[in-house]
Amino acid sequence: MRERDTIRRLAQDLPGLWAAPETTAQDRQEIVRVLLEQVTVDVQGDSEQVDVTLRWAGGVQSQHRVSRPVAC
Repeated sequence: MRERDTIRRLAQDLPGLWAAPETTAQDRQEIVRVLLEQVTVDVQGDSEQVDVTLRWAGGVQSQHRVSRPVAC
């Protein structure tokens, strides 16, 4: 029960947990694994443009367009 309460308290301040000096890269990776349900990547042909759709736990989706390096 104590562990569950700690998790609930930390979940109320994810930005603080993420930025905390004692949060390691491995901790951050685990946080992302818990929060993300699916990542879809759609490369636009041979271009540098990539559309990324993130489906978060709870069903919310966010979409982003990013650039990738392309060999000339």
